[in-house]
Amino acid sequence: TAAWELSLALNVRPERIGFVGDTKIDAQTATRAGMISVGVLWGFRGRDELTQAGAKLLLERPEDLLRHLR
Repeated sequence: TAAWELSLALNVRPERIGFVGDTKIDAQTATRAGMISVGVLWGFRGRDELTQAGAKLLLERPEDLLRHLR
């Protein structure tokens, strides 16, 4: 519910929000909230776990996020 509350507080539809995380819980939270799940590979978990949990975008380095925001 916190992800939805954030969406409401920002007055932004969930499908327009990228939820960034490094665990399967983060990816699942994003997916269940209707947000874009962005998995980061410099965190605690690897590519397979993040994609299996629903991450739609995987980033290898922090600066990759900037490229996707443009």
